Amino acid sequence: MSQDHMIRLHAGPIDVDFCQLSGQLRGFRLRGQELLRAVYGAVRDHNWDTIEPRIENLSVRQSDTRFAVDFDALCQQGNVDFRWHGKLTGDASGTITMIFDGRPYSTFRRNRIGWCILHPLAHCSGQPCELTHTDGTKEASSFPRFISPHQPFMDLQGIRYWRDEIAIDVHFAGDVFETEDQRNWTDASYKTYSTPLQLPFPVEVTSQHHVLQTVRFSVSGLSQNDSISVPTEVPISLEVSEQLDVPKLGVGFTEDIHTLSGLQLERLRALRLSFLRVEVDATDPCADDQLSAAHLSAMTLECQLHVALLLGDDIAGELDRLTPAIQQAAKSISNWFVFSKSSHTTPDSLARIARPILHALTPDADVCGGTDAYFAELNRNRPAAEVLQGIAYSINPQVHAFDDLTLAETLAAQADTVRSAQELYPGLPIHVGPITLKPRFNPNATGAEAAFDADGLPVTVDKRQVSAFLAAWTLGSIASLSAARATTATYFETSGPRGLLGSAANQELPEPFLTSDRDVYPVYHVFADLWELRTRSLQRLTCAEPDQIVGLMFSSDADETNAMQATDESQRVHGALLGNLSNEIRTVRLPFALKRFHVLEDEALTVAHQLSADFRARWQEAVGNTLQLPPHSYTRVEGAQR
Repeated sequence: MSQDHMIRLHAGPIDVDFCQLSGQLRGFRLRGQELLRAVYGAVRDHNWDTIEPRIENLSVRQSDTRFAVDFDALCQQGNVDFRWHGKLTGDASGTITMIFDGRPYSTFRRNRIGWCILHPLAHCSGQPCELTHTDGTKEASSFPRFISPHQPFMDLQGIRYWRDEIAIDVHFAGDVFETEDQRNWTDASYKTYSTPLQLPFPVEVTSQHHVLQTVRFSVSGLSQNDSISVPTEVPISLEVSEQLDVPKLGVGFTEDIHTLSGLQLERLRALRLSFLRVEVDATDPCADDQLSAAHLSAMTLECQLHVALLLGDDIAGELDRLTPAIQQAAKSISNWFVFSKSSHTTPDSLARIARPILHALTPDADVCGGTDAYFAELNRNRPAAEVLQGIAYSINPQVHAFDDLTLAETLAAQADTVRSAQELYPGLPIHVGPITLKPRFNPNATGAEAAFDADGLPVTVDKRQVSAFLAAWTLGSIASLSAARATTATYFETSGPRGLLGSAANQELPEPFLTSDRDVYPVYHVFADLWELRTRSLQRLTCAEPDQIVGLMFSSDADETNAMQATDESQRVHGALLGNLSNEIRTVRLPFALKRFHVLEDEALTVAHQLSADFRARWQEAVGNTLQLPPHSYTRVEGAQR
């Protein structure tokens, strides 16, 4: 959701942004403080895939204190043809009313149709609320602190919660609503939605169906001084936060690594990755070849091997057939992740059989489990702690939404998944990954999935893989997982359309994917910078807009400080890695004086210059302690001594 397509609307003291592309209202704010994250209409098919709307007949009327928006949303994909009219109004009291009025124009199976309301994580987590049920009764409750595996609030007609002295009321009509904890999928919100999950799904809809729903947002407890907030553009101050220990970092194995040039392999080796992660289906007759190929690749990259092993019904027999390949790769393997082909999470019975066999073959490797899918699966079906030596789950930021703003918001929820996993499995290592930009598969699909999207890309590939935005997002992800003390994190793949650099596999893809062996994707530089800074002290940089600006500050270590004959902390050399996830130029104020910087920005990316590895040697001079960050950019800045 580009901010170029957002219209700022005012309802008395409340500001809200309307997206012309999706019909979504986002960022309900009072004096710049977020009260409600978003309200949007969703049409979800039998596989839980969201059909993105096409907005037509848009009308926006507004004044300083009121607005009225009308539009038609056409949701058409495959055999799905659903159309709804949106009517959004805001008045001078700050009340905003949203009407969803829709009908199907084809027969299809749906899992959900109607309004979704997102309550922000930052000031709701662990905080009290008051629920209004469909019979009119009220119940005191609170938003979950740790991630709730199931719906914390059910049978809803309304919900009230507070920010400071302001009461936020959201009321619903036209269906029964309930709330889920979206951190299960790394969305940084609690979502209230229509159509309870306890009802059967999917359900066939025909032209006879009519969906009419209303959501009303209002606030109370306002002072006479509350008025429309018009923020002044001032530098965003970045404050030094907690000391960080970065998790061990690895990437996913791809078979086309053997087609890479010597230069590309040299660049991958230069990252000094901790491990390579390979997925092996033990029921596949070629499983031993795949394990052997990954072992050779790990040796080439001079790193360890993590093996995600998918096992069938004959666990002992499948491991027996793999034994020669395991013995060959034994010295490389540091972690096993055992999963079942018939279950979303590791069955205790599988772990009890596989663990002693794998320990006998690789005594120095941990046998871990959990899920190859999302944290939700782990949270809802938890393996016993005593049968495993570590817990794993994968994440991606696009289970429910696909815009840049949502991707940026998921970073906060990543840390919450780690903290919740630590609460469930105290003392066990937490392994996060694979971390990918798009889902690798749909664990909840009930039918066949499309192989390609409308742009001709595989559905597992996102063109933002080659963007500076992804570099900024990955920096924020590593900072989030580091703050929560994750043990390892697996990002993307070595090469190709989901990798750190291009490969021959890209030749079949449309732009903007690259094939030159001289080029690396912007995200490569995040890992290269972190390796260069491995001996430095790292601290998180925080600010009032964490969904837009992310950063790590680094300082010279003791040896470097001594070499400069520095006598105290004030003489240490400082620098930072910064990401601007917003679509606007943002000015930041850093806690040290600047000396030089280099920046990767999406609007200026060129194959010949900024994507190539020699970018790292080019610097621009800087003075003072403020710096302008281009939209969707990744910046490394180095400072003078304090």
